[in-house]
Amino acid sequence: MSVATLHLSNSTSSGGDVGELILFLVPAEVRKVHDHLRATVKAALRSKLSPRHVPDSVYEIESVPRTLSGKKLEVPVKRILTGVPIGEVVDPAAVSNPESLTFFRDVGAGKKVQVVG
Repeated sequence: MSVATLHLSNSTSSGGDVGELILFLVPAEVRKVHDHLRATVKAALRSKLSPRHVPDSVYEIESVPRTLSGKKLEVPVKRILTGVPIGEVVDPAAVSNPESLTFFRDVGAGKKVQVVG
């Protein structure tokens, strides 16, 4: 299965263990994120890496926000999740898929989105 991911740690600035590890997953076209897939991904991360790498939450997203050169926008997404407006974090004209940022804005604003895990 081919997937794209964005894995973020939403932790305190002091670097402590307080926070949340979040996995944003773009499933292959024929798949959807469901409980069995979530469990499989978490088990694989736990066995191949470590329990520290197992996400607290798994969100299904349509696409990973990327720059025009294809780099993932991890830091801007973290800031958007904390409530910073999109326009203050990144110029949407510099993003290859600016529509993907609205999902993260909604999550940061506490709007209901589908979460698995």
